[in-house]
Amino acid sequence: MTPEDTPFTLRHIEEPEIQFEGGTETSPKRGLIRYGPRLYEEGHHTIKLGIIGDRDSIRRLTELLHDMEVGIHPGTSDNPWQVPYPGLGKSSPLNLSINAKKGWRRQIRRRDIQSVTSKSTPRDRMERFLKLVRKDIEIIERDSVQPNAIIVCIPQEVMDACTPENQDHARIQSEGSDLRNRIKLIGMEARIPTQLIKPSTLAIRTDRQRASRAWNLTVGLLYKSQRGHPWKTRQIEDGHCYAGLSFYRERDEGDDVIRAALAHVFHGRDHIILQSDPLPDITEDENGSPHLSYEAARQVGEQILEYYEAQKGTRPSRFVLHKPSVFWEEEREGLLDATDGVRDLDLVSVDHIENSLPPPVEVEFASSMRGQFSK
Repeated sequence: MTPEDTPFTLRHIEEPEIQFEGGTETSPKRGLIRYGPRLYEEGHHTIKLGIIGDRDSIRRLTELLHDMEVGIHPGTSDNPWQVPYPGLGKSSPLNLSINAKKGWRRQIRRRDIQSVTSKSTPRDRMERFLKLVRKDIEIIERDSVQPNAIIVCIPQEVMDACTPENQDHARIQSEGSDLRNRIKLIGMEARIPTQLIKPSTLAIRTDRQRASRAWNLTVGLLYKSQRGHPWKTRQIEDGHCYAGLSFYRERDEGDDVIRAALAHVFHGRDHIILQSDPLPDITEDENGSPHLSYEAARQVGEQILEYYEAQKGTRPSRFVLHKPSVFWEEEREGLLDATDGVRDLDLVSVDHIENSLPPPVEVEFASSMRGQFSK
């Protein structure tokens, strides 16, 4: 096949510069080492960290945290993804420490795991495990000094037990309930963000893997602990509001299903996570993806924009909202009415396809471009 016969065009896109505390860089890791993260306050910061997991995962995680204190070198290669982890502490360019005291650790014992695996269905096993996690988070929450974030290590047996036979562990879902999202919601109810870790993440065999895990954990905890941001993009324009909508489903003691939604709002330098009130009249399509009613969509849109306006003193000129399912007509109508006065409204749906090419992104343009659709 000649170049003229190629059915697509390849184009190299230069790495964008990102903004750190003291300068810009194209490499996130090198930028953090040279300029440091964008912390909310001056001075050294300590992230107080809670841990929930079985004995083995707690041991592996505490070993990783110990290595992070002194620094980790992934090897001699000069590849950009093998940047050494510089370590933590007051002398670290990251200007961070992590305190994971024993009082913030909760061990999932063998009998607890057996109480999960003994249930008859993946959904019942999931509900049992969530009950255990909720109890542990509530105990940690009652400490006189609360952690800034909690890491929840999901035991392998629990992952196996809660995953239906027709799914892999990438998405632990059953009957429309997502284990990861449910744990995040429990943490948000306690006002303590959670970070989930799978057993494979802690199965570290090389220094390169160890350094990579250390970088990922540091960046994640910076966001989750709300102590600051590792960096920010330079291209986000003032007056633009970006939000992502996720759905959660719970059961109360009477087995009634309660649904809630979370909106992640970004504007300029700042970001916040808002939890909506329980939303009425949520419908699921044939794939189990939830969809908002007109009233629920309008309610979510108004809540996001009210927060933005309270912070900025004006409505955004552009509002971008994404969620993991296509927007139905009544969702679009509700959001259009909620965003009256906003110049541009972009509704983006991101679909996930297992064992395939990267997922397609469907973008729907409303407001001044209402009626157009691009896929």
